[in-house]
Amino acid sequence: MKILHVIESGGFYGAERVLIELMLGLKVLGHEAVLLSFGYKGQAEKEFEIICGQYGITVTSIRVHKLESFCISRYIKDFAENNNFDVVHSHGYKFNILFGLMPKRNRFNCFCSTVHGYVSAPKFSKMALYQYLDKYALKQLSRVFLVSKHMTNLPSIKGLEPNQYAVIENGIGGYKPTCTIEERLVTFL
Repeated sequence: MKILHVIESGGFYGAERVLIELMLGLKVLGHEAVLLSFGYKGQAEKEFEIICGQYGITVTSIRVHKLESFCISRYIKDFAENNNFDVVHSHGYKFNILFGLMPKRNRFNCFCSTVHGYVSAPKFSKMALYQYLDKYALKQLSRVFLVSKHMTNLPSIKGLEPNQYAVIENGIGGYKPTCTIEERLVTFL
């Protein structure tokens, strides 16, 4: 399986650590996992991109102007199709929203997301708006993965059908699942 992981990273935090573990684990299982790292024009190489390179993870960086970012989902879809990816896997609300708002006929065939968590957002803030849009967008995606069982209580997840999401606990540093990631993905996808 060929999987394109998409993220806009602002540093090296929990989601980035989990993503490295996931991509390394998929590689061990014989899958090809590539990182598509998003940023804005003028941004230097990101810390996360450097760390991925040190682990031998293939990284493709995209840098666009702010207005171009609204059209990035079309670029990602074309990139995935032109490079024969089977799955596009989002790690952040931005890509969930941009893909979720695309007409279904224009979306990549298999688009999934890992929800790494939400912060508490003030009621009338930009973050609250993003979380509201993400709640809608998640319903449009092929599958949603949660990094812990308690996340099933989040309002954005409660709106999903039980067969739309699965919990795969964070796998940082020696996580021993009861079945392999490959078995979970194959039965879920």
